[in-house]
Amino acid sequence: MKHIAVTACILAVVILCGGGCKKKKDKPFIYCPYEFSTEEFPSRYDYIAQGEGFSFDAFPVEVVDTTNWNAATLERLPAPIRSDGIEDAPFISPDGNTLYFSFIGNASHTPVDMVDDPTVGIYVSHFDGADWSEPKKLGLVPNGTRALCGGGSIKHSGEFWFNIAGDFTGWSVHSYVAYDWFGKLSIGYDPGPPVNMPGISAGEPEISSDGKRLYINSPGLGGYGSDDIFYFDRIDGEWQGPYNIGNSVNTSNQENRPFISADGQHLYYDSFGGATGTGISIYRTDWTGTEWGRPVEIVRHNLGEPALTEDGEWLYFTHFYFDAVFNLYEADLFRIKRK
Repeated sequence: MKHIAVTACILAVVILCGGGCKKKKDKPFIYCPYEFSTEEFPSRYDYIAQGEGFSFDAFPVEVVDTTNWNAATLERLPAPIRSDGIEDAPFISPDGNTLYFSFIGNASHTPVDMVDDPTVGIYVSHFDGADWSEPKKLGLVPNGTRALCGGGSIKHSGEFWFNIAGDFTGWSVHSYVAYDWFGKLSIGYDPGPPVNMPGISAGEPEISSDGKRLYINSPGLGGYGSDDIFYFDRIDGEWQGPYNIGNSVNTSNQENRPFISADGQHLYYDSFGGATGTGISIYRTDWTGTEWGRPVEIVRHNLGEPALTEDGEWLYFTHFYFDAVFNLYEADLFRIKRK
């Protein structure tokens, strides 16, 4: 990525000690190797209403796996998460108290419209035990950079993986990583080949809890369908791959947005062309010890982007609303609890 040269960030650390450390020159410094955005973003509600949401849903959410998931707990996340725009690609922190999601204010916008809209991007909201905080947009690119960011996964050592597309990627979707520095996320950096290759889209990155495996989906790496799920292994600090996850998961349809459980034994993803033929469904497959097992459909009807709390109790996802002639006009975040 051609980006602004990294600006040295020097943070003074105050040392509490008795008698000594009185001189300024005695106070140590920490060198910060990351660059941070200082761009200020407007409220998304300056551009889109915080309304009550959809007025018509041609394909409401259907809970399929009622053996493991409690249909009575299915709920749409309330305002201020919900708006009359598109909330998409949720990622919930392990403790369930921090929510990341993507936002687009207008479903009819072209990529050019989106890149010039200062409210489009990845947002974060915090739960205080009663309510969600006002979502704030993350600054993940250098000031003034024209790029679209979406998705998000943060599990290992403060690495925040997300999608990005811009002039510097040839408008292919690439997977970038930002770093947590004392509670603040840096701009994103390109991990380079083999994760990102010129002219090939590879997005929806999902990092394993131990940081050793990175899952993505891509239409340009070959495989069984128009989009397949792949993974890379980090060996001695270098990424190796890509490796196709196999035809027990990947089909002639589209498989997207992988999410791996904390123990690495359960993979959740969405796939186009569920049993009813009504759009995208969310599936789960379990590792048998030698391969991924037969997928189980959890919820269906134009939804996707699965993410779970670390204990596996809550499944978060996106539901897309279409009108009677199948035009997308809104999307909201939902969740359901395991039995």
